[in-house]
Amino acid sequence: MRSRALSRAFSRALAFLVVVLSASACFTTTQTPDSRVRAKKRYLDIQWRTDVTEAFVEARERNKPVLLIGASGPIDGNTCIGAHRLREDALSHPEVVALIEEELIPIWIDTREHPWPEIKGIAADEWGLLLDDERKIGNPFYANFFVRSYIISPDEKTVLNLGHGLTRRYTPEPELYREMIEESVERHRELDLGRQQWWRFLLL
Repeated sequence: MRSRALSRAFSRALAFLVVVLSASACFTTTQTPDSRVRAKKRYLDIQWRTDVTEAFVEARERNKPVLLIGASGPIDGNTCIGAHRLREDALSHPEVVALIEEELIPIWIDTREHPWPEIKGIAADEWGLLLDDERKIGNPFYANFFVRSYIISPDEKTVLNLGHGLTRRYTPEPELYREMIEESVERHRELDLGRQQWWRFLLL
């Protein structure tokens, strides 16, 4: 009897330890405490747009791709674990911030307050479980985990980073996020050059 009680106590202690370690891992970032303090609000230096329609108009006028991030919360407030880590890691890295400001039109959507845009090639609700009739996060469980990053051509016809594998990663390393942006911008330029050459051929 005593050995059985000790076994149950050990199992409970082990389960508690696993929960504690898992929770701490969820909130661990790739930065040291000192660097986190210094970079704490660097993502706020980015000029985030919140109106999707106006942002794409600006993107077409400036011929820049759009960085569309959807998350369960605002850029400057409480949000889901994935978006929090995205802000603290990739979006707080100075090279990533500089790239976004120089090469992209960034949009941050709080999917609990604003509808997810209908853009060709983006399936934010793959399983029909996330979005309600207003295209907002209606399921309270998924509201704590939703974060998406897409880089989209100014004409809204091409998702430039779909093959990169970071559209739904909670904790992209800054280096990988920077590579995703650089590759997407390069692909946009190649597509843009192809369109220009096609128009020149038609006008000959």
